[in-house]
Amino acid sequence: EGVYDANPGVNTMGGVKTGTGKLSIFGADNLDMNIGNTTKDFNISVDELKSIQATDVLIGDEQTGDIFVDGVDSSNFSGVTGNVDIVASMNGKKVAFINTASDFTSLSVEADRGIEVGVDLSTNVGDLTLQANSDGPDDGKDYVEVSDGVTLFAKKDLSLDGTSIEALGTANFEADEDVIFKDNLNSIGAVSIKADKDETGVENGSFILEEQNINTNGSNLSIRANDVTLNGD
Repeated sequence: EGVYDANPGVNTMGGVKTGTGKLSIFGADNLDMNIGNTTKDFNISVDELKSIQATDVLIGDEQTGDIFVDGVDSSNFSGVTGNVDIVASMNGKKVAFINTASDFTSLSVEADRGIEVGVDLSTNVGDLTLQANSDGPDDGKDYVEVSDGVTLFAKKDLSLDGTSIEALGTANFEADEDVIFKDNLNSIGAVSIKADKDETGVENGSFILEEQNINTNGSNLSIRANDVTLNGD
């Protein structure tokens, strides 16, 4: 496993190669991190992402500050053959997707105090998993927040977890396999949920609501799936 622990950022004139190993990149001293186009304390540009060759990549940990993702494309991780994990598990820290849409091959995101999805977010090979409350207790904003008009799409499963899922307007939740809500969805706009979006019917293509509820506050709710499992209160 390759570990890069840096202050204030990554600056690669050549490349970072771990072969079949995992690359872990941590920001030191509670620094806010940026992946992509925005500038923060600790920056990993799209060009620097292209210099990485590894099986899996972990960005962030329990000592990293807030993490911002801006305009990352799966082609930026062309040297990564496995999973990308983004973790801001220090107490009170969040992950935010801002400014420009991002697309990954597969992506897992974990934060202690919320995940803000302000732009479209997608995967084109694997799962998209968002866990907005990594420590369990409610710190006040431990939910997945989805801005108005945003689409979340997973080539395989889309899974959302936190104290709740908060849609600030219209929102689209889509996957070619399952869409899984592990907490309440509250919306002030119309919600569209599509499992088995590619309509292959090869995998389950289910919408699964795990012991929680959906409230669109008078707005339309559309669910399309091969199977629906509702375990709400």
